[in-house]
Amino acid sequence: MLTTIKELIDSPESGDLQWFRAAYGRWRRELSLGVSLSETAIDADIQDILHADHYRIFLIQAAGQSVGFAIMNSWDVAARALQRPKIQRSQVTPGVSSSRGNRALPDHELIEFFIDQSFRQRGIGAEAARLLLARFAGLWQVSQLDTDRVAVHFWRAVITRASGGEFSESHADGRFYQRFRSGV
Repeated sequence: MLTTIKELIDSPESGDLQWFRAAYGRWRRELSLGVSLSETAIDADIQDILHADHYRIFLIQAAGQSVGFAIMNSWDVAARALQRPKIQRSQVTPGVSSSRGNRALPDHELIEFFIDQSFRQRGIGAEAARLLLARFAGLWQVSQLDTDRVAVHFWRAVITRASGGEFSESHADGRFYQRFRSGV
């Protein structure tokens, strides 16, 4: 099945935006593990994502149908200095060290990745992740909840292929973090 990624454009006429809103709500409910989430809270999250300059939303499509989404932070070198506060060494998430002796800030950080349940286990997520990582060269950071063994296994496999096995992994605050370079 042909898998593609398409950047979401916030447009009131866009069926894509409506699909994203519904899919984001399904994803949040899936993650909540039985904790009730209000539509107002989900809508507030969506508005924050849509109006933040550094977030980019991609729809994952299979055979022309939206089946998932990815949300990433993406900064170029100049914009990173303007958009992020100065970070102290103790505040940086686990990862690789830069040549300056401090951990390098990632160029790209995958914040969320979701495939609708009925489309899982078909290779769509792996292909969409490969497309996204190949599209944006640089230092990446991906993380997963340490209790989500399926996601940890999935991302280790995807990152191993994308990086040729050259990545670092650490664990902190209930999450696994992987750092690697793509497109190099």
